[in-house]
Amino acid sequence: MNRGRFWMIFLGLLTLAVIVLGIRLIDPAKVQEVVQEQESGSDLSSTRITAISTDRITDAAGYGWKPGISYAFSADGGVWKWGYDNPLLDHPKRIETSFTIRQISGDFVLSDDGHVWRSDQEKNWHKEKALSDVIAIQQIEMHGTLFALKRDGTVWKVEREGPVPTQMSQFSKINVIHGTSFSLYLVDEEGRLSYLNGKGGIWDNTVAENISIPGKVARVSANVDDLALIQTVNDEVFTFFPDDHRVVRTPSADGAKRLAVGDKGLFLFVRPDGTIWGWGSNGSGLLGANHPEQVESPVQVPGLMDIVDLQLGNHHALALDKNGQVFSWGKNMTGQLGRIPVMFKEWKEIGQLDGIEQVITELDRPYFLKSDGSLWEFGDDYSMVEKKGMSAIRTLTSVYRVPITLSEEGKICIWTDGFTSCRGLELPFHVKKILGGEGRLFVQTTEDQLAVVQLEPIYDHPEKPEWIREMGISNIHVLEEESDRVSQLKSFHVNHYAFLALTHDGRVFYLPLQNKLPTAFTEVKGLPAIQELSAAYYVGATLDPASVFALDRQGVVHEILMESLDGEGSNDRVIQSKLLLSQEENMASVSGRLRITKEGHIFEKDWSAEPKTIPQSVRLLSSTYHYWIEGPGSHYHVLVTEDDRIALIGYNPFGKQSNHPGKVKFE
Repeated sequence: MNRGRFWMIFLGLLTLAVIVLGIRLIDPAKVQEVVQEQESGSDLSSTRITAISTDRITDAAGYGWKPGISYAFSADGGVWKWGYDNPLLDHPKRIETSFTIRQISGDFVLSDDGHVWRSDQEKNWHKEKALSDVIAIQQIEMHGTLFALKRDGTVWKVEREGPVPTQMSQFSKINVIHGTSFSLYLVDEEGRLSYLNGKGGIWDNTVAENISIPGKVARVSANVDDLALIQTVNDEVFTFFPDDHRVVRTPSADGAKRLAVGDKGLFLFVRPDGTIWGWGSNGSGLLGANHPEQVESPVQVPGLMDIVDLQLGNHHALALDKNGQVFSWGKNMTGQLGRIPVMFKEWKEIGQLDGIEQVITELDRPYFLKSDGSLWEFGDDYSMVEKKGMSAIRTLTSVYRVPITLSEEGKICIWTDGFTSCRGLELPFHVKKILGGEGRLFVQTTEDQLAVVQLEPIYDHPEKPEWIREMGISNIHVLEEESDRVSQLKSFHVNHYAFLALTHDGRVFYLPLQNKLPTAFTEVKGLPAIQELSAAYYVGATLDPASVFALDRQGVVHEILMESLDGEGSNDRVIQSKLLLSQEENMASVSGRLRITKEGHIFEKDWSAEPKTIPQSVRLLSSTYHYWIEGPGSHYHVLVTEDDRIALIGYNPFGKQSNHPGKVKFE
């Protein structure tokens, strides 16, 4: 064999050995991580972003809706949008136009050739007449008015229903315009700053206020309430408080390369070294999870460096680094972070945990109680994490969305501070089972008596009723006449009208919650033998009827409609049940509105487009619905399979907010 042929064979064998050894040395967990990363989209995409922006959507009613829109402009002239839309976009989608977009503001875009375009309800673009040679636009969200700055320094106004643009004669030689939800800031070529206050809603009668700033103004950033950071050409920064027309020197932000002002007085800025710092309101977690709700002095937002641009929505932030990568953090209610799904419309497997006996979904996120009494949840990286300091737990429930546990020893604990410590609830009897309802705890004693414990919340903060410091007992009522029925009970359930009980022989009973004092259970007549019971979606804080679904032993679902017969002002309402005509058959399991058929198809009653085949058999189901007369709502279902895999359907309980900046995923 000649020397050349020998080395070719040797190198081939060496390469094969490296490949084989490499395959053997690969960690299967790492392979799974790679697969998941490919499925969810890569952070290191080829899309290079050169600019970012946000649009603010103001929740004037203040019921907890936290929407947002984000935009990114790529080097190839493309524009990407994610967040609030119809339907919402929780990952970036490229906007298709016949022209190159320079700027977006509300319903309007500015093209590279200086023309302004408006979108209609079908998302078609129409060129605005008499608007050309424009260099910047700002739509004022609450009024729908568009302001356009032309190259000659004039400012033009387009009303929501106005026929043609009109020039604002009071302004000339303007270099910069910056809009808020109500108002407009303008900077002229001499660096003078004007404030056009639109909170009164009548633009034509509004006189611009001249804001006196020491030095020539270079840039302005303001929030929805017109609170502004102002920077001069000498890099000095000032804060303008519009309510009392006050200007305050803010040296901590001097030299900033970018400024941003958020909701309720959050201030962020980019230092010359490319790091982001901020102070003020931390209500949306934009300063990080380890800081209090109000931060007095600037702190660094962790995990970001080499930042060249920064933009704030009302409740979320975008940052662009020098490599063209976009980072997002804050609220994600409408997908404005661009990297976390808001809803799983189909089965989404997220983890695995053996020994699960109970799934709890009515709290801020799902919890899993194992047969050994340990409590588990998903961590930020979607790994399963055991709750430390808790053991021998028999049941987890909640009242006022505050967790309450029952231990194997019969001890009841109320957890009002995120499971870090508990306060014992002392009752005059030993407890076997508990179930939380609206303001009440339903109890089965070791002596097989039933009792209702009425709890009174004590608030930690008068302006934040969700911050409950502790709960005290205001009343205990033992249901003496029900003691002979306890041995027949199979399971307990609850909705906002009543506690419900299912017996081993398939009967359904309810105990009204709305009465001053509980009375006795009432049987729902006309039902066949029921094997499964589930309270369903309802709108809280109303007297609207609520459905309870009962699955009989033949696979037929019966709908029980529960309603109040009294007006809203009654403290002793009469609750009745009404059995509706059954129209669902061949069902294997129900949970809220979720259905699993005997053939293994899954769908949500009245909400799913069509049934899907479930990948594995399901042994545990839990559903939760949070819908109220005002404000946003959500629902989701947790499914545990026979081989202990955990899946989600519905709104993502982990997708509401992220306090840690992460990379936006582009196609």
